[in-house]
Amino acid sequence: MNFYMFCKVSVCINKQNKEGRSGFRNRALTYKLLYFKSINRRFSPENDDICYVNDLYIANDKLYVSMFSYPPKKNPLSFANKTNLGVILEYSLQERKVVKICNDKLLQPHSVLRNKMFYCVSGEFLVKRNEEDIFKCLGYTRGLAVRNQTLFVGQSESRQIPVLLNKHTNILLDCGIYVHDISTKLSSFIHIPSEEIYGILVI
Repeated sequence: MNFYMFCKVSVCINKQNKEGRSGFRNRALTYKLLYFKSINRRFSPENDDICYVNDLYIANDKLYVSMFSYPPKKNPLSFANKTNLGVILEYSLQERKVVKICNDKLLQPHSVLRNKMFYCVSGEFLVKRNEEDIFKCLGYTRGLAVRNQTLFVGQSESRQIPVLLNKHTNILLDCGIYVHDISTKLSSFIHIPSEEIYGILVI
């Protein structure tokens, strides 16, 4: 408990006001739990969701954020947009500015883990470690955990099937979790009776 009292917790918020518009789009919020003080970082002045900030990982004073579009661009959610605009960026919590783009030209990145920089490229059905492709799924990847040499990868039910079939020759419709041994490259798949997986925590 004492550990968490001195940690920072960061969240991506998509909250709508009474007009149905989000007041927190294109941003990440970081809370210092000891004082419950919010450090608000907005990546675009637009009210429309054009960055689609979706996941983050905090290490020391650095925040690692995945988003579909940076610099901001309209309609980053569209699979019809063949330009890969997604990035993983590093943000300094002390200096309150973007330090660098860690990885770019990604199609809908999610689930960033700073430990050796693992992340999902969901639109490609991939898991990457830095620039290296280390696992290829058969569906939309989102939710990721790593323990030693074991990779846990979430797969949600795929949408936009006709569009995806232009690029992929095999799509698994099930929602579930892959358990993948990075060393042996052997995997199993655990079906989950759901439609979406957003995150995985190994306890």
